[in-house]
Amino acid sequence: MEILGDERQWAEREFGTARLGNQLRTKRVVAMAATAVGAHVGTISGAFQSDAAGREGAYRLLEGQGEQHDAVGRAAAHACFKRAADCPYIIAPIDGTSLTAIALNSRSFGPIGNSRTRSRGINIMHAIGLNPSGTPLGVANQSYWTRPEVKRNKARSARRNMPFEDKETLQWVHVMERTLEAADEAGFEGKVWFQADRGADFTELLAWASMSPCWVTIRANSNRNVVGAKERLLWEDVSSANTCHRYSLNVPRGVNRQARQASLEIKFKEALLSLPRQLGWSGVCVPIYAVLVRETSSVAKGEEPIEWLLLTTKPIRTVRDAREVVKAYGFRWRIEECHKTWKSVNRVEDNQLKTAGALALWARILFSVSVRAERLKRLAREGPELPATGEFTDDELKVIGLKFKKTSSEMKKATMAQVIDWVARIGGYIGKSSGGPPGSITIGRGLDVIEAAVWVLAALRRPQ
Repeated sequence: MEILGDERQWAEREFGTARLGNQLRTKRVVAMAATAVGAHVGTISGAFQSDAAGREGAYRLLEGQGEQHDAVGRAAAHACFKRAADCPYIIAPIDGTSLTAIALNSRSFGPIGNSRTRSRGINIMHAIGLNPSGTPLGVANQSYWTRPEVKRNKARSARRNMPFEDKETLQWVHVMERTLEAADEAGFEGKVWFQADRGADFTELLAWASMSPCWVTIRANSNRNVVGAKERLLWEDVSSANTCHRYSLNVPRGVNRQARQASLEIKFKEALLSLPRQLGWSGVCVPIYAVLVRETSSVAKGEEPIEWLLLTTKPIRTVRDAREVVKAYGFRWRIEECHKTWKSVNRVEDNQLKTAGALALWARILFSVSVRAERLKRLAREGPELPATGEFTDDELKVIGLKFKKTSSEMKKATMAQVIDWVARIGGYIGKSSGGPPGSITIGRGLDVIEAAVWVLAALRRPQ
């Protein structure tokens, strides 16, 4: 098992294969990642507060090699698939977001958000890798880009008339293709199973998915035509299916959403979709499996019950297959949690960097750190009896033991669930009465305190 608590070892595995044209640059990236793990700050000056030489080296790398951020991303993807070596398949949630730049005067950044916000920064599409039980393995792939300047009154019409290769929706296909390339380069022999929300429901991606060696599940945004369904659209066609199954799903807390266990009704059907004619298309028919999921339990006031129509290329023959599709899509929330950790715990938007390339390189490092934090959280929840010695260093366990008056022998026997609970309590967690198991924010705050104490221990050992 990889020792997540050893920052240097983790950073070496994550970025040690980055090809930056010079081994010293790769070593610098590894050192930056190892420092960022314990810092939980978005600025270089904050991460290297007590290391002037490291701070200067980090700035020099970002300013001089920022445009090579893709090489850093490829190294992280390679590490993800190496960790997945024993998995028959990995689940790869994929989603987009953006980062707001503080250096607003830099022409290196582009517009983000809608035309009313007038914010500037960079746009990102991320794919993360999960094992079949939903535990994060790493960053499967990433794409960073800046939007061109377009006048407001021309933006919508310009997008409508663009060829597909010039549209931002191409990023979905781009990241999926590069993820498959990374899996092949790492020697991963299993399947990659992408999970995407309604933003990925467009003709070109459905056509690409039907011809690709991976599996793809997309939450439908359009009610499409079905070949041979006697004028019925897909939603109505699946609703009429005789097969029906009841299933429960844990729904995590989110924006305007309370955590709950949802009772679901599932129907599924194989269908042949007639995709609409697009610019440069002559019209195609795509075989797909459709799973209709409806929540039958009550929800909190102001919330909408779940109703998903999932389109998947993974074959569905039985109720068990359909349940597996719903379960895997439920893991799509994990990438939202990684984004939350990236922005709230590791505070990537505090960066103060002045160019898009420098921000993209530092953001890639911090996103890997954030996925690592989510992995640690999930291991505590899904592998609670695992020994904590497999994930924390001796010094970290020593500091935690001192705080909670535990002997060294007791700490060696401590489980992941126990240690993560102690870490979160250091970060302000008050127990399950606060609304559930500890989350990334309280775990991150606790690790901040612990890593500071570990640094003091290491400093005391150095010869005077």
